[in-house]
Amino acid sequence: MFEVTVPADPGELAPVRHRIAAVLHAQHRTDAHIWRVSVVASELLTLSIAQGNDHSAILRLSALPDVTRVELVDHLQHLSVFDSPQGQLVTRIASIWGVMRDDAGYRTVWCDVTQ
Repeated sequence: MFEVTVPADPGELAPVRHRIAAVLHAQHRTDAHIWRVSVVASELLTLSIAQGNDHSAILRLSALPDVTRVELVDHLQHLSVFDSPQGQLVTRIASIWGVMRDDAGYRTVWCDVTQ
């Protein structure tokens, strides 16, 4: 599993994409898969910032044999995700997606990107 705390700063998007690529390359994922996971992670981070997240967010990747799960945890519990332009792009790339909201005020946006 890969986990990183990302400040709510658009300048962090490119470095995070590079770290994702390095992690997935080490796991021998295809270039196309690495690109799709990088896009999904970047779009979820962009959405969090655009919706007003001024704190950090946690980004997690879990690589399984045929899929990489991407999770983004932020404090924007009550805001929607998949009706935004970024969310709609995620739904086009991912095979399945969802949102979990907890009583502590966090939301976890997740999706699976197949190989």
